[in-house]
Amino acid sequence: MAGNIRSSFDGYRQLMRKYQENIELVDPQLKNNALLVQVMTTFEDAWSLGQNQISSPERLQQLDMFSRLLEKTCTEVTPFNELVECRDASIFMSIPALLILETLLNDSQKKASTAWTDLCKRFKADMVGSDEFKQAFQAFSHLHEMKSLVNKIKLQVLEVAPQSSEFQSETNQVKYLGMDLQRS
Repeated sequence: MAGNIRSSFDGYRQLMRKYQENIELVDPQLKNNALLVQVMTTFEDAWSLGQNQISSPERLQQLDMFSRLLEKTCTEVTPFNELVECRDASIFMSIPALLILETLLNDSQKKASTAWTDLCKRFKADMVGSDEFKQAFQAFSHLHEMKSLVNKIKLQVLEVAPQSSEFQSETNQVKYLGMDLQRS
C-alpha cells in the first residue's frame, strides 16, 4: 500500500517536472490531458485507500499488528516465506487461517484479544460470535500453553507441513474459519 502511494506520487512529480519545463504541454481543459488525468486519478485512488487504512487509530493498530504477524511468520516458517515471496495463490487461504489462529490463541490467553477479534470482525462482522468460532476457541483454550503443539498446528494450517492426524480437528476448524473469512 505504501509502495503504491509512493510510486503514484513519484509519477505525479515526474509529470509536474515535465510540465514545469514546458507549460504549453498542458491543455487548459483538463479533459484534454489524458496522461495528467490518469496520473492524478492513480495518485488519488492510492491515497484514498491508504488514508482509509491509517486515519483511524484502531485500523492503524490492526494493520501494524497484522503486518508484524506476517513478518514474524515469514521469519519463523521458511516455506511460508517462500510462498509469500513467490506470491503463491495458496497464501490467500493461508493468511486468513493464520489470522484466525492468532486470534484464537490471543483470545484464549486473554492478551490483546480485542484488537485481534476486532480485526476479524472488520472482515466478517458475525464471525466471532458464530458457533464454529466458539468451538474452535474451546479447542484452543488449552493448547496455548504448549508452544510446540501450537507451532505444529500453525505449520499444518499454513499447509507447509505434511498433514497428520494429530490435531486434525483443530487444524480443520482454523482452516474452515479462514476460508469463511477469505470469502467475505
